[in-house]
Amino acid sequence: MIIIKAAISNTLDKIPENKKEYIKRAIFETNNWTESSLRLFAISMFIFNTDDINSILKAFLNNIQDINSISKNKQKMFSAILINYLNYSLNHTNIVIKDNVYQSIGRLKSLRVDPKNCFAKIMANYYQYVLNGDVAKSQNILNFLKANGMSEIV
Repeated sequence: MIIIKAAISNTLDKIPENKKEYIKRAIFETNNWTESSLRLFAISMFIFNTDDINSILKAFLNNIQDINSISKNKQKMFSAILINYLNYSLNHTNIVIKDNVYQSIGRLKSLRVDPKNCFAKIMANYYQYVLNGDVAKSQNILNFLKANGMSEIV
């Protein structure tokens, strides 16, 4: 519960170290990624250091080759993790694993065409345009999101 409150109030950095360590241990000891454990990682990933994030994401990408083969709820959580990672990668370009970045974009783009996947697919395009230096196309997506009431997330 502490991680949810901190994520909502943007105070992840204020979580006591012993609580962070407890959360990290819970994530690292997870062998079976349930919806709950994926949700916990999606919310808490920013308390991990870059090496940990990279290795956990690499494990996800290796274990989930076809995002469409997992349950719809797991797809939603995995998509959130991938989008969070891509956002993280923009701010940490020198220390993320580029292959993770490109695989993340690929997994999101491979989602079935379905209204529930629209946001993830749009964000995959956005990050690909940013990485390719296509300012006009990435700005078009930002403008679209703002025009549709999503200025808080851009």
